[in-house]
Amino acid sequence: WMVQRVFFGKITNLKNKTLTDLNWREIGLIAPLLFLIVFMGVYPKPFLNRSKESVLAVQERVAPQTDWTIEHAQKALSPADQINIKR
Repeated sequence: WMVQRVFFGKITNLKNKTLTDLNWREIGLIAPLLFLIVFMGVYPKPFLNRSKESVLAVQERVAPQTDWTIEHAQKALSPADQINIKR
């Protein structure tokens, strides 16, 4: 609804009546940006590889430091049939 009103609606401000479309210089500036945006969306691997080491460093700092393994957790948990519930 909003896009329809903005792009195809009636002009409510008379100053906007004299606005022109993009010229070739503006299209020339926007075209490489659009190409880069589409390329990053289709094939982001080169951009993600550049940040891989930084992300791993942050992950090591943020991740909880523990000596527990899955085996420790399984030993600590008791099966449901061994739980005593008083009614």
